[in-house]
Amino acid sequence: MGSSVAEVLRGRWWEDQAMFGYKRERAHVPLHSHASVDDALRFWYQRDRAATFEAADAATWAPGAGADVAAVRSARWWVHGLPRVASLSGSWRFRLFPRPEEVPEGFFSPGFNDSEWSTHSVPSHWQLQLQQQKQHKQQQHQAAETKAGAAAAGASEEEEVEDPPIYTNIQYPFPIQPPFVPTDNPTACYRRRFSLPASWSGQHITLCFEGVDSAIHVWLNGNYVGYSQDSRLPAEFNVTPFCVTRGKEREEKNRVTGEEPGDGERAEGEGEGEGEGENVLAVMIVRWSDGSYLEDQDHWWLSGMHRDVTLLCRPQVHIADLEVKTDVADDMQSAIVKLEVLLEGWPRCDIQSLLDSCHVEAYLFDAWRSPPPPPQHPPSPSSSSSSVPMSPTSRSPKDPERDDLEALKIPAVAAFQPVGLGAGEGRGEGGSGGGEGGGEGGEGGEGSGGREDDKVVVIGNTMRVRMEAKVDKDKLLLWSPDQPHLYTLVVSLSDASGKPQQVEAGRVGVRRVEVRGRELLVNGRAVEVKGVNRHEHHPQTGKVNIEECMVKDVVEMKRHNVNAVRCSHYPNHPRWYELTDLFGLLVIDEANIETHGFDPDNHLNRKGRQPAEDPEWAAAMGARVIRMCERDKNHASVVVWSLGNEAGYGATHDTMAAWLRHRDPSRPIHYEGGGSCTLATDLVCPMYMRVNDILAIAADPNETRPLILCEYAHAMGNSSGNLDAYWDAIESTHGLQGGFIWDWVDQGLWKALPARSSVVTSSINCSKDASSSLRAELLAETEAGASGEGGASNLDSNPAESAVEPPAGPPAESAAESAAEPAQEGEAVGEGDAATAEEAAADVAAASAAATPAPALASPQATLASAATTSHGSKETEQQQQQPWEQVELPAKHPGRFWAYGGDFGDTPNDLNFCINGLIWPDRTPHPAMRELAHVYRYFGFKWTEQGDIEIFNKSFYQPSSAFSFSFSLFSLPPPPQPISTLPPSPPTPILSSPLTVPTILPRQHHVIPNPIPADLDWAAHDVSTDSELFALFTATVNERTRWCATGQVVASVQLPVNLPEGTISSAKPSALEPPTKPAISQPALSEPAPIHQSSVIVTSTDRSFAITVHVQDGGALSWKINGSDVLLPPALSSPCLSVWRAPTDNDKGGADASYAARWKAAGLSRLAAADAGGVIAVAGDATVVSVGGDEGKGKDEKGKISERKEEGKEAEGKGEEGQQAEGDDEPLRVEIGRDGMVSVVVQATFRPRADEISEEEAVEVGSAPTNLVEAYGGGADGEGSASIGQAKNISDVDCWIRLKSEWQIHGNGQVLVKFWVDPSPSLPPLARVGMRFQAAKKLSNAVWSGRGPHECYPDRKQSAHVALHYLPVESLHVPYIAPGENGARIDARWVTLFTGTQSGAQGGAQGGSPALDGLLGLVMEPVEIGGGGGGGGGGGGRGGTEEGSEAGQPLLHFSASGYCAEELHRAQHEEELVEDEEFNHVHLDHAIMGVGGDDSWTPSVHKEFLLPPCPYAFGVAFRPLMG
Repeated sequence: MGSSVAEVLRGRWWEDQAMFGYKRERAHVPLHSHASVDDALRFWYQRDRAATFEAADAATWAPGAGADVAAVRSARWWVHGLPRVASLSGSWRFRLFPRPEEVPEGFFSPGFNDSEWSTHSVPSHWQLQLQQQKQHKQQQHQAAETKAGAAAAGASEEEEVEDPPIYTNIQYPFPIQPPFVPTDNPTACYRRRFSLPASWSGQHITLCFEGVDSAIHVWLNGNYVGYSQDSRLPAEFNVTPFCVTRGKEREEKNRVTGEEPGDGERAEGEGEGEGEGENVLAVMIVRWSDGSYLEDQDHWWLSGMHRDVTLLCRPQVHIADLEVKTDVADDMQSAIVKLEVLLEGWPRCDIQSLLDSCHVEAYLFDAWRSPPPPPQHPPSPSSSSSSVPMSPTSRSPKDPERDDLEALKIPAVAAFQPVGLGAGEGRGEGGSGGGEGGGEGGEGGEGSGGREDDKVVVIGNTMRVRMEAKVDKDKLLLWSPDQPHLYTLVVSLSDASGKPQQVEAGRVGVRRVEVRGRELLVNGRAVEVKGVNRHEHHPQTGKVNIEECMVKDVVEMKRHNVNAVRCSHYPNHPRWYELTDLFGLLVIDEANIETHGFDPDNHLNRKGRQPAEDPEWAAAMGARVIRMCERDKNHASVVVWSLGNEAGYGATHDTMAAWLRHRDPSRPIHYEGGGSCTLATDLVCPMYMRVNDILAIAADPNETRPLILCEYAHAMGNSSGNLDAYWDAIESTHGLQGGFIWDWVDQGLWKALPARSSVVTSSINCSKDASSSLRAELLAETEAGASGEGGASNLDSNPAESAVEPPAGPPAESAAESAAEPAQEGEAVGEGDAATAEEAAADVAAASAAATPAPALASPQATLASAATTSHGSKETEQQQQQPWEQVELPAKHPGRFWAYGGDFGDTPNDLNFCINGLIWPDRTPHPAMRELAHVYRYFGFKWTEQGDIEIFNKSFYQPSSAFSFSFSLFSLPPPPQPISTLPPSPPTPILSSPLTVPTILPRQHHVIPNPIPADLDWAAHDVSTDSELFALFTATVNERTRWCATGQVVASVQLPVNLPEGTISSAKPSALEPPTKPAISQPALSEPAPIHQSSVIVTSTDRSFAITVHVQDGGALSWKINGSDVLLPPALSSPCLSVWRAPTDNDKGGADASYAARWKAAGLSRLAAADAGGVIAVAGDATVVSVGGDEGKGKDEKGKISERKEEGKEAEGKGEEGQQAEGDDEPLRVEIGRDGMVSVVVQATFRPRADEISEEEAVEVGSAPTNLVEAYGGGADGEGSASIGQAKNISDVDCWIRLKSEWQIHGNGQVLVKFWVDPSPSLPPLARVGMRFQAAKKLSNAVWSGRGPHECYPDRKQSAHVALHYLPVESLHVPYIAPGENGARIDARWVTLFTGTQSGAQGGAQGGSPALDGLLGLVMEPVEIGGGGGGGGGGGGRGGTEEGSEAGQPLLHFSASGYCAEELHRAQHEEELVEDEEFNHVHLDHAIMGVGGDDSWTPSVHKEFLLPPCPYAFGVAFRPLMG
């Protein structure tokens, strides 16, 4: 291969599936080339110290330069303390061309003039860098227009290549014509200058690109180096012949003058021109290659050098690879650690002749017992070496809180001894520098021509040495996810004098993995896989990794009881596996292979089949599996290999599986393609299989493999229902061992809002044109596009001069400080940068502040995850200054930015928001569903025994209960507030609260402890009566500080109802509500009902303190004024008070015409109106119907009698149907009521869909799954979901109706009792909810309720939401899912109260500062049992389980309150598009509510018990005002 661009273009290797690597080195484990054993041990000690939850708290997720700075610092820090490794991360010269043919010839030459090129930071994706530059230029243009006029803004600039990020799920973003890719193939060229020290002269130097997307050609100093594909594994090249080092004189001068670079920064800039020892590195990267056909993962398509670029220096005879295998005895009491060391000589030589002058030694050192404390000061790279004893000793003491290895005295557990190799036992190796693909030689091929003796195998210029060491019982600690003990392996290659020439080290976990007896066993125990799928994703940097952010992911997984992660769908950054080893996570390591877009019926595929069925692709696919295995083989956390994801099934899979089984028999193989149970997989690993189906497989006697769901519980938006159903089955059925939830994080990318996007501040208008469509503006902005150069995150103004500056310490400690540091020589922030160093520092500091954890929940019912809460666009008002004692996790807002998904960058094709399907937001704030996940995955179970004692089950497979503390609390639910002075409420005080004495419970064992409630407890002293509901809360917390949490972290929190024996409590407590609100209280005798001919009835108190309107012609709705100020109004948009619809969630939209959303739309449930309404009125006591007119005409009839006199001159407040009413029909019927009076208005109406005024051109349904998803993933038909639900159809008005009878009892004391009898047409689809809706004054800005919470919950996702007294601001009830829809419900409430803040209140509201609302005001709402209903249930019950109990037998209320009505939530496609109602909040009070589902998001997946069939329902709600 020549070195010219022309020859590269003629070869077009990016369109040749047989050429996937040229002159690429064989894959191997990461190497560091330490100078001594001391340095190796210090390196791993300091590396481990940086990985704690404190580092996670410093992670930055905010938009701006902070994340880009952190990415570069992380890349440099990962080589900190390594004198023989240099990072080339930082700024590179960059230029993007629309196609390879436009790359200038000679761009790789050292003398090429790149001064006009822009700068991009590495690691990065050029698409995201360009987006930042575009935003920066738009800001500059706007500033220029403001300051200097349009002429200055319109100065000519170089035309930019448009190359946006693209998101697709299944479809390829280009035509399927393998191996060919589009001619318009964006091509990036990068250039970087660096220098090498003289000490590297004569050494073996390799250049490593840790990750490049998609295909890369490399030149060094004008010489062609090589080519590589596979964007998720290293591309390493031998550049020894091409490197230039500095002269010894210059080296000495720098040493004397103090300019000697420190460890990890040996690549140093020399300024412009070709200075002494200067090297010029140039690369050309094409966006699309034949390798792209193998990388069709459900994620963003992003390009560039997204991982670090490094140089590694080793001696000419060097350690090229290490392999560690642990052979644990059957009794788990001892182990043999086997080691193979691969030595390589370069240039090619007779390595056997060097044996006399080389010596290999290896030791296994014990690890530090406790997690190391965070460093108190940055590690010093120049600290002197410490002596480390090498002789075996006893176990090491706990880590001291100091950075001094001399005091550690790390013991060597064992020294390795050479062992013999049987004839032909060695694994052959290709030659150094040999190419891959194209017949140039492959990796892992069988060697020949070598010679063997009893210690080594020599093949060509390589030598393999096998050694082993025995670890006896007294020194053996096995690695497991609960107890991830690690040893440190050190291998030293010394010369004849014994001086180390190269030392390699790594962390080793001793463990045993096998599949036996239909179980996946780790150390002989059948683990339950409580897993998640994880993409590498950062909202600012894409797939670029940052140290603290990876630590954050691991910490959050551990804190939510996750013990396994599937690297979906490619090998992750090498540091990720170090962290999973260290923290303890089981890992499925997956090859970078997915060809989901090769639909078998797609005739664009020239072969008409999957690549796995085509021999032409076998080598390319096989190399990806081989290289993954060779890189990651030594990681204890990697317990399963995966052949890839969704790539069909063919002979290539069988071949890859056979190779893996031969190469590494210690790990099983996973592959889902071809039906999840082919011969290529050792695990049955289906995706999105329903509960009934996995139980059926478990019952199949012919299946001998364990079933682990590789994907399940699709967490898209408001989802994750039914988790408890899966885990009830898994925990009770042999052969079912868990699964991996899809997926971990919402993959939104930060994007600036369009500059011309208007903010609507008026009251809400839910019509289609209420606010400009964000999607439309984004597309317009993309088409308009600005051109020119500049960069928002460029770190160096001139990359040709930039020195590689390592951080002074771990990124977690120094990211903010680094951004604030003055620019060093050659590393100044560029003039064209959008972000100055000060701005970058501010970004990092703000991100760090946002990540600071909030205090633990104060309430005793606090659930698993500590509430790390941030503000969500809150308004600073006095009432918010009264902080509630509970908090929920909400992501931070960044004005002017939003999280974008498919299509928001103008990318076509795209799959919209199908990438927004995580358990956490992009900034790692947990969704409410994470609480449910943590509860289902919890460490301990608690339940009452028949004798009334408590049985505790230790669910861990490895850890005894002695590592945890247990506590117990007992509390009763309080009654609704009576006087307004009780609001805001105080935190509830438990009746009892004490630690539990629990003896050591071994893993997987049960233990019963006596009932902790004293038999002689004085219940009366605690105001407990026979009407009280009692609950016990059992909690398990971590005893001691760990890497992932502080002492006291909750790992299990289970609430159990307490049912006391009859007669235990003798006193009866008064009713919570005053009469006559309770139906059981006798009501005064009503008059004979009289028909209502008016459109509405207004009931006014005689003291004019309140006025209540019942809107008869609207089918029944309520308006309520207190002292002339609106408190309640009917729903917005003339919607009925009856509510049976919700803004569809992503799951509701799944299933095309069979989806719930489609069927609701076809039935018109979102646009119901009263077709024929009428009513009657009756009065009792001090209540009088008065005539219409002025005061002169006012009179009163006899109390309790109906008068039909009318007054004139009053403005009509409602209209009925034309022709229904007599003269004066438009006037309301007015009633005055005294303290002892009551008015009953009974309304009957039939609701039918009204004529839809919205245009037939519907907006794109965000979240609607592509129609081919059902075929791709399956689901629904045979499971517990809604298989019986048919396709959507146009339901005629005859079929679509709901009859409602409602009664509105208004009492003179201000209380209102509302009763609903609902009778829907049996032809309707399942209803979303059955309840009422209204608008409440904005000043009722706080909510307190007795029910489940504090976080959002639904009937099929409620076990983690404890029943208790909860208190939150109304604005915190809204859950800001990226794609809006139904959200924010709190269920199983005994009562709900909305109330204002302090006496002064907040300004605003319906009429500014009205007297009523300037003081305290509360509105209590309580469910009431009434008769006359049919089936349907309460909707909040369903699956209960033995631990949670059931609230059956009492009326319950499910509620939500938000500044957005349901129609607005449905209209908006992004959270930032929502227009908040400034005057009212929109409240739902539901008798029954449908579950959210979550088995998948492309078929109707709500389980039957959580659906609401169209049958009769009856319920009531009592309203009671509180005023102060």
